[in-house]
Amino acid sequence: MTHATEVQDVAALERCSQNLTRSFACCAVLLVASVLSLAFFTWPLSPGHLVIAVGLGATTLAAYVWYAFAAGAAARAIGEDSRLYLAGTLAAPILAILLPWLGFRGWLPRAIAAAPLSIKFLLGNQLDEAQRRQTSLYLHRVD
Repeated sequence: MTHATEVQDVAALERCSQNLTRSFACCAVLLVASVLSLAFFTWPLSPGHLVIAVGLGATTLAAYVWYAFAAGAAARAIGEDSRLYLAGTLAAPILAILLPWLGFRGWLPRAIAAAPLSIKFLLGNQLDEAQRRQTSLYLHRVD
């Protein structure tokens, strides 16, 4: 492996880690906003609250799509199959959106929506380890 390739590998891992962290933060903030909305919205929703709830739901879903692709890229960067991360991360918020329409209200949909956020810690640690390993290989390579 050449010097440029080794540095590029470390940089690619760092980009994946940063993207995963940013998308995680966005999802976490929107999830907190969603949980806090439980205190302000009552069923059935008034037209004004419905617009806010739909907007919050759409924004949260978009953030989870970003997070899912960031998790998939992180999984590929460490050599794992990204399909499981993509499917699990995308299924949870969709299920959390559908559950209130099926009669499940309260904390259950929010808990299901929060479940894939733990992927950040799993993949984040693996990305950090891969970065340390690549940096160590670069620093200790024998010419």
